[in-house]
Amino acid sequence: MLRKISNREFDLLFDINRSPPEEQEMEQVANWLINQITPNETNFIEVGAHIGFISTIIQTIAQPQFALYIEPDPRSILLLRENLARNTKGNYQIINHLILDKELVKQDFYLTAHDPALNSIHPRHFNNENSQLRISLPTTTIDNLIKKCPQIKPPIVMKIDTEFSEPLIWLGMKETLPKVQAICLEYYPDYLEKFGHNPQRFLQAIESAGFIISQEIPNNLCLTRPK
Repeated sequence: MLRKISNREFDLLFDINRSPPEEQEMEQVANWLINQITPNETNFIEVGAHIGFISTIIQTIAQPQFALYIEPDPRSILLLRENLARNTKGNYQIINHLILDKELVKQDFYLTAHDPALNSIHPRHFNNENSQLRISLPTTTIDNLIKKCPQIKPPIVMKIDTEFSEPLIWLGMKETLPKVQAICLEYYPDYLEKFGHNPQRFLQAIESAGFIISQEIPNNLCLTRPK
């Protein structure tokens, strides 16, 4: 039986109001993830947890055995902690870190003033309301993070939404990928190409890792392994 949920059922602190299409997209993503997770058995990793829309739903409805919620923005992490504390229980860890393909002491990261969901390692030109602030953050990889978190064991379900750094994150999780059974991945091929990535090569890497596209949600790829 499909388990469905809406963010309207949660007491969330928001940093910005979402448009109806954006809310619908997020609810579709949440509902797909819920149905990939076996309660108290599957482990969950969210890269780009933002303020907790998805993580709050996953903790409450899907009830993973253990979860990692990763968010680099020092502002959003405060709302993420509060939203999870207000709405959920269960085993989880919040990590304030920037995830890429290698460990670096400093990596430029651009905070967007109006909408932190648009934060990225890539500079973009917005209007004055969406001006960006450049900061420097250390980076790590999913593989290195998992080595330090023994609670995360197979089966693993993931969500990655990092504003066009997804191909780099993929490169840094080669050891973890065999343990992953499903991934929801933000996918904007035009923007990936604009920022120096090869969308076709990225799709080939996904296929080579043994995943198929089981469902397409606007701006997202829902990946599973063939049964």
